[in-house]
Amino acid sequence: MTQQYAGMRAILPLFLVIFIDSLGMGIIFPILNPLYMSAHGMLAAGTPEHVRNFLYGFTLCVFPFFLFFGTPVLGDLSDHVGRKKVLVICLVGVGISYIISGISVMIDSVILLIVSRAVAGIFAGSMATAQAAVVDVSHPDKKAVNISRLLLFASLGFVAGPLLGSFLTDSNLVSWFSYWTPLFLAGFLAIGNAILLWFGFHETHEAKGKLTIKIHQAVQIFMDAFRNINIRRLSIMYFFYQLAWSIYFQYISLLMLHRFHYDTLHIGLFMAIIGLGFALGFIYFINLVTKYLSHYQIVLMSVIVAAIGMYAVVLTDIAWVIWVIAFVISMFSAVSYSVIITMYSDQVSDDKQGWVMGVNNAVIGVAWTGTALIAGFLQNISMLAPLTAAAVLMTIALGLMGIVKR
Repeated sequence: MTQQYAGMRAILPLFLVIFIDSLGMGIIFPILNPLYMSAHGMLAAGTPEHVRNFLYGFTLCVFPFFLFFGTPVLGDLSDHVGRKKVLVICLVGVGISYIISGISVMIDSVILLIVSRAVAGIFAGSMATAQAAVVDVSHPDKKAVNISRLLLFASLGFVAGPLLGSFLTDSNLVSWFSYWTPLFLAGFLAIGNAILLWFGFHETHEAKGKLTIKIHQAVQIFMDAFRNINIRRLSIMYFFYQLAWSIYFQYISLLMLHRFHYDTLHIGLFMAIIGLGFALGFIYFINLVTKYLSHYQIVLMSVIVAAIGMYAVVLTDIAWVIWVIAFVISMFSAVSYSVIITMYSDQVSDDKQGWVMGVNNAVIGVAWTGTALIAGFLQNISMLAPLTAAAVLMTIALGLMGIVKR
């Protein structure tokens, strides 16, 4: 492990990378709902609801689908050419994707918006690469804490993103504000961050030479990972955990839109509460629970809380209760996410950290791809059907905790 730039000083530039990355992701969610569901959005006023639901789900699934192919390759690439180059590539690619998104909204092109989400997914490897860079400079006992600090900035970005997305679309504040305004902002911030990173970040991993990129490499990396019995057991449970979380996260705001008639501002505030729960989990809760509980106990506790919370959302129609549940679930999820990343990291040697972080993100990509489409169909049955499915899938994840313990 490279120690030349060990400590917080070495990873400070990564915090800005993750903050900007998460800010861009947070911006898209308050915008996407009204773009597809509002009569004043991108779709014609007479568009049937089942078509709107399908396009919403399909647009959501494009990002994780391409993330599955892009992230493992970029993570593996960072092991060969260094973290810095890959991070810069990711930021520029994501920046371009948001600029394309802004253009698609300006010209009301659903196809171009879907293409932009595909580009964003391909280059969404900054989180896995940044996590690998943090592991490069972290003492084994500090890995979970340092990863949680990195993820804290992801949470802060996710708090800022929905809020910016809400305010920058409000033409009452500024006459030329529209749905495309925050998308262009996210794009320019990402490209500017790439320039700052190039000049201000010291490489944390010694390059091993060029890597030959093959079309099937992402699938091959995924298959190789599952040959490791510990990674396989962890990934099976984590897959169902992410299935549940992805449905909840992508459809809870849609539930609030339909049930309580939330506008863009209220959706942004609600999503910011989820980000705040993550932030407090990374700031305070992670340090508390790691002192007294094992990794397995922390994940088990988080899965139990998430399952109970999701069932409660299905059973209640009180808005403030759903807000409280969202905050609590996100706080516990933050802790489990940090710990699960650490558990992945512990399964491989130092020169495989980029690879295993890519595997971790690929599991997320597979889960989020499937659930975005499935939940779209479930929504045509009932508005509560996707969230009921999320609760059931989290219960399955709880049942699979036994294989993680082994």
